[in-house]
Amino acid sequence: MLHYNKKLIFIILGFIGVVIITTVAYILLLRNPLGGEMHIENLSTYTNGKPTDAKTLETIRHALYTAIRNNYAGNLPDNSIKDILVRDGSFKQTHDQAKDIHTVNFIVDIKSLQQSYLVEYTWSQKTNLDEDAQYQYGTTVSCLPTDQLIYGYFGCNDDFSRMRGLRSPYLVVNWSGQNDQYGNSLSNQLTGNDTDYIEKLIMSDYSYDHKLSRIATQTTIKDIVRDTSSGKNTLSFTITVEDKLAYNITIDYDNSRRIAITQDGRSLN
Repeated sequence: MLHYNKKLIFIILGFIGVVIITTVAYILLLRNPLGGEMHIENLSTYTNGKPTDAKTLETIRHALYTAIRNNYAGNLPDNSIKDILVRDGSFKQTHDQAKDIHTVNFIVDIKSLQQSYLVEYTWSQKTNLDEDAQYQYGTTVSCLPTDQLIYGYFGCNDDFSRMRGLRSPYLVVNWSGQNDQYGNSLSNQLTGNDTDYIEKLIMSDYSYDHKLSRIATQTTIKDIVRDTSSGKNTLSFTITVEDKLAYNITIDYDNSRRIAITQDGRSLN
């Protein structure tokens, strides 16, 4: 009888040990290797049937957690916010077949926090995005222009605003308020990677021989033309910085989405 009880105890302890090991392993498998994360509740509705990348999704969830952490003073356990939703009509996904680069961008709204963010990410199984300047910031969660904040201004800070600081001037470009000759919004035809690339090159060139009087360097956009004639598929426009220098930008969608920037005939890239 005593031998039977010992055997039963060993079996029970063994079963408990297996349960504990399995539970710990399950938790570790679920944990984001990058750190804290927040799930977007309805993202699968928009990506259903479309190609996705598991590692990129981990990066998005962590970047979203970091963005919220930067703008929220309360306690923020992993996946504790349950109303992070993709804004209806904001989801866009494209695929550059030549480079096999997937580009996705959308807006998320968080009613419980009265906050909204722009989420952008790129991924590829063939191309090393770190070697392509256009996709240097492949996955970002950033603040929105005030005219796109449905809950009002909340003093948003993101990685870009912190990097700019007081020593890093930046361009003020109203991408969302401009249209081509067909009435198509310029912001809807550009990704966050496009605008970041354009702003950085122009800012670098302009500040090289111009003394800047303000951190926020003002610009104007004009002459926006979408050209699909004779087999072309390009978007061109002009950005003028502080009413001094005009930069001509052309995006060739049939040539790996190549962005060409010139100033008075001089190429920046």
